[in-house]
Amino acid sequence: MNNASKNEMTQKHSNKTTFSNILYCGSCGQPFIRRTLTSTRKNIKYLYPAWKCRVADGRRKDMECHAHSYREEAMEHAFMTMLLEMKLEQGRLVKESEVAIEEKNLDAWEKERMNFLKTEIESLNERLCDVAASARKSTARDVYDDMSLDLTQELEVLQKEWEQLNQKKSEAYTLRGTLEWLIKELDNIQDFDPSSERINFREDIFRRIVQRGDAYDDGSIIYELVFGITRKASGNGDAVWKYSD
Repeated sequence: MNNASKNEMTQKHSNKTTFSNILYCGSCGQPFIRRTLTSTRKNIKYLYPAWKCRVADGRRKDMECHAHSYREEAMEHAFMTMLLEMKLEQGRLVKESEVAIEEKNLDAWEKERMNFLKTEIESLNERLCDVAASARKSTARDVYDDMSLDLTQELEVLQKEWEQLNQKKSEAYTLRGTLEWLIKELDNIQDFDPSSERINFREDIFRRIVQRGDAYDDGSIIYELVFGITRKASGNGDAVWKYSD
């Protein structure tokens, strides 16, 4: 490999990727960082991207950690294997996700509170209009200005509370939509034998459903999904590149 090609590969592998700002060390809790490493195959050197705890990589002198590094392609393969398992256990996935989403949604009191706030906000808006109309007909404008200010401040407080509850409701609705999308995408994933076959990494699924991943020395990564559940991707330390043609 000439210097130009080597520099090009190094730059390519140093860019931020799907796993950036997602992976953390299960031993010390520090972020994983992406590195470009060198290996040899058939007496030919080649570069490959790998991920390692920043403490174990020597980036923190005040801490000590001995976590392993993982090849990026192994992590991609492990994630696709995890998706296959989710596909095969679709009923469990849906049940657990729906329960977790409902916990994020409005409870009975919050729903009732939201309806109450809506009524109060409508009432305050009507009173503001009445005050504004009365002010136009009166010479005592200062009195009506004070009334208008008080009503406006009260309205802002109630509106803010309503918006916070509505945001919570909207997020739960969005998560249900994401779950429906995921189920359809899982159905489209081809069946394969993880011990001998590889399929293309679904970056779009990873970005949409994964919030965080904690990597452990047994080769597993526990992923926190947006729905409020976790799933384990095993075999991140396996030599999956041996399955390549």
